[in-house]
Amino acid sequence: MRKGDTYFVDQYNHEFSRDIEPLNGDFGDNYYYMLADFIRRFKGTERLPVFNAANTIHIDGDMSDWADVQSVYGDDRGDTQHRDHFGWGRTGRLVNVTGRNDIILTKTATDGTNLYFYVKTADDMTSREDRDWMRLFIRVNDGDASWEGFHYAVNGTVADEKETSLEKSEGGWKWKKTAGIAYQVSGKEMELSIPLSGLGITTPDSFAVEFKWIDNAASGGDIQTCMRDGDAAPNGRFRYRYVYRKD
Repeated sequence: MRKGDTYFVDQYNHEFSRDIEPLNGDFGDNYYYMLADFIRRFKGTERLPVFNAANTIHIDGDMSDWADVQSVYGDDRGDTQHRDHFGWGRTGRLVNVTGRNDIILTKTATDGTNLYFYVKTADDMTSREDRDWMRLFIRVNDGDASWEGFHYAVNGTVADEKETSLEKSEGGWKWKKTAGIAYQVSGKEMELSIPLSGLGITTPDSFAVEFKWIDNAASGGDIQTCMRDGDAAPNGRFRYRYVYRKD
């Protein structure tokens, strides 16, 4: 390039960067979510579905109960692939082998007494004794102490093959066990049941929750690692939303 030529620096500094890729630390993934927000405002979004059917699920490992459940949420397949590649300049090799359970599908149901969750992975789930294994985070209101907006967590401590823990945030990444709940794993599938009362839901005929599955990421409460490690459904900091109104 000769003196006087015009050139463009894509990432001159934070203010004038044209790159929305998430940054480890600093502004994190804020620019990415600003982009998503503005696109939604410009193009609009479809109205969120409201589910009316009541379903009772037996937590017994027989997943046929879920066949008629209409609240289905998908996730990318193949996003847990291990990575080992050279980096730019003096960065060295970039290695990440945290991908483990590839979450591809989840469902939610209620019968007015319990809230049920189902999740499916591409291959058989790994051992429940694995670190940060298949955790479910649930948001139930706009108040109360929370971590990243989530008030409850499931699978923080798994007792055995039939019982796991329901924990409540005491503010940030500080959790207190509030109950033991039933769950079952059958190959690629898991189901679990949580009493609505255990989530502080007092209007069983009309309520909404947001939820997120995370496997082998967000260790110690850093949700930004969901962009890099393990698997999260949905990706990054996004959440699924389940809205129920009784017929």
